[in-house]
Amino acid sequence: VLPPLAAVVSATAPLTASLAARIEELFSTPVLEIYGCTEVSPVATRRTVEGETWHCHPDLRLHADGGRCVVQANHLDSPVPIHDVVRVLSAQSFELCGRGGDLVEVAGKRASLSGLNTILTEIEGIIDGVFLQPDRHDIEAVSRLVAIVVAPNISSQSIREALRARVDPAFLPKRIYHVETL
Repeated sequence: VLPPLAAVVSATAPLTASLAARIEELFSTPVLEIYGCTEVSPVATRRTVEGETWHCHPDLRLHADGGRCVVQANHLDSPVPIHDVVRVLSAQSFELCGRGGDLVEVAGKRASLSGLNTILTEIEGIIDGVFLQPDRHDIEAVSRLVAIVVAPNISSQSIREALRARVDPAFLPKRIYHVETL
């Protein structure tokens, strides 16, 4: 049995409101999310069950600059662009619309490439690996993912079986290419 919790904090991919609500009910504590980026550090927080709006830390200011969101703060040498897709609501708030360049869509389903890459590289025997979504060809209705792996002692079939246990079938790679290095 866990002692009473002050809060549950998540700093990974944004949570769904339903998952946050279940966690809040289970642990009788608020779920808070932190949004940040390497160039700025923590930028904003939100309580997931209260909505999609992220609230910036008091010393940060946001503004739209040519279709991109830029963060300004006294501790930054210059304005820093946020590479995710955000809708600026005010100098202190925004909504996250999507991770820039990370989301892939296959057969109407979406997944994070970085999340898929993490799952891939956690498979025993894989030294390094990456998922890619090749350009769609006119003859293919759906652009399927491929995986490139450094895995000299594990077969493509074994990799696909390990992925099948953890990945939606839509994101199973059409082909797995073995290479010596990435």
